Amino acid sequence: MECKSARSMLFRLMDDELPPEEQERLGEHLRICLPCAREKKILMIPRRIARSIPALEPSPFFYARLKARLERESQSITIWQVIVGLSRQIVPALATLTLVIISMFAYLEYSGSGPDLYQAYDSIFLAADRTGRMVIAEEITDESVLHALAESTANRNISESRQKK
Repeated sequence: MECKSARSMLFRLMDDELPPEEQERLGEHLRICLPCAREKKILMIPRRIARSIPALEPSPFFYARLKARLERESQSITIWQVIVGLSRQIVPALATLTLVIISMFAYLEYSGSGPDLYQAYDSIFLAADRTGRMVIAEEITDESVLHALAESTANRNISESRQKK
């Protein structure tokens, strides 16, 4: 038997989980191997100390006093007990309300009609004064793009002001 397997058997022996045939094999190994025998003696020291100390017996009035104290404490309700009790009911309700509000916001945000990309493209590359003619690629400059954007914004503002009247 190897020392490594003997050490794992030692812990099972201490917990009284080692079958009798394995106890015999371990005993044979411990007679031959001095380091493992020494380790067993060291591991058994706390068990020997625990067996030599007498068990403590509580006083005859211990259980009576403990019962009286528990009854006193169970009758007095603290503010923290009330808060914990309410939080178990309020937190799930607030979490549900939060999810509903977020869902409504997301629905309203994404359900509206977005800008029409084709109309935006036409408003940039078709001049307002030349509605049937496409702006020629040679004429596209930074100034012409900015002018087209300004015109579309101005036209949109005018149409919005007319709708409000």
